[in-house]
Amino acid sequence: MLPKSNKPDNTFYVKKYGKERVDELLENSDLKTTFLPETILTEDLHYAFLNLIKEGNLKFSLDKIPKVEVFFVVGERWSDQYKTWFKKGTDGNVEMPFIAVKPVERPVKGQRLGDIYNIPFRNRFRYVEIPVFDGNYLYEEIYKVTQPVNLTLNYLVRFFSPYKQHHDRISEHYQKMFSFLQNYGLHKGNYFPCYLENVSGDDNLDSFEQQRFYTTDFTIRMEGFIQDSNDFQRIKGIKKNLIKFSI
Repeated sequence: MLPKSNKPDNTFYVKKYGKERVDELLENSDLKTTFLPETILTEDLHYAFLNLIKEGNLKFSLDKIPKVEVFFVVGERWSDQYKTWFKKGTDGNVEMPFIAVKPVERPVKGQRLGDIYNIPFRNRFRYVEIPVFDGNYLYEEIYKVTQPVNLTLNYLVRFFSPYKQHHDRISEHYQKMFSFLQNYGLHKGNYFPCYLENVSGDDNLDSFEQQRFYTTDFTIRMEGFIQDSNDFQRIKGIKKNLIKFSI
């Protein structure tokens, strides 16, 4: 039996998200910060997901390719993107393999995140006290902070490569990363859970400008929220006089 001082520490941290994560950030804010949650908009959610694919757990590499290129596609046909956005080599053809990420549809009403229920009618769910010193007075600014609005976003992650072995590798990688059910997009200190919904592939060779390749599609759902700091309401605080004296 190990002495008490030598016993391993088996404590672990469970990631929080949604309103619970906002509360955690408010409680653990550094004194040099603004104390208030940062604005999270739809483009921030796109950034969090793209960063998960490019730099997070879903980053994909091959033996001779340390980092497979990732492109974000918005509202255009794949053929148009092929001609304009995707990286081309000296011969004018697209350099494969690469990954294209595309939002499948508009964001829709999301699920409740965490164990805390929403307050009806978006009532302000928390008061935040911010200490302020203007040189003469020490006082606290008090803000009413609105609850986040939950959103669900669906993405299509499409992998392009002329080699079937590459498709087997990326499928194995994604299945391994989602073997524990979910991954997380991270942006501005907030975690957004992501779930692998479907995997499909086209075993028939496709072609763009006489370049032939296979594709594998991963449909991934991300649960996120939006919150605009412009909706926070400032109310009057209490000022305290600063008294200086010397002995």
